[in-house]
Amino acid sequence: GGYGTFHPQCSTILLNDAEHPVGVCLLNIVSPNEANIPLIGLAKSERRHRLGRTLLASTVRKCIQNVLDGHLQVTQISATVATGNLPAIRMYRH
Repeated sequence: GGYGTFHPQCSTILLNDAEHPVGVCLLNIVSPNEANIPLIGLAKSERRHRLGRTLLASTVRKCIQNVLDGHLQVTQISATVATGNLPAIRMYRH
C-alpha cells in the first residue's frame, strides 16, 4: 500500500513479564533502498520509561543486520510521525 510492504523480520514486539504484547515498532520497505518506520506504539502503562527508544533501536539494528546478511539493500531508514507529537519527535531526534 501507500506505506510500503510490511517487513516482519525487522519489526519489534515488546512483551511484558506475562509475555503479553505491550509495545510494537513496525518497519516497512517503501522502495528497494528505503525503509520506513510508520508506527511505534506502547501500552499506556509502559509509556514514559524510554521503551520507545528501545523498540526503535531494536528495529533499526534488525534492519541493519538484514542488510549485512544480504536480505535487504536498504540505505536509508525514515520515520513517519505526526507534527504535533512532540514526545515522538524528541525520541526520533535522540
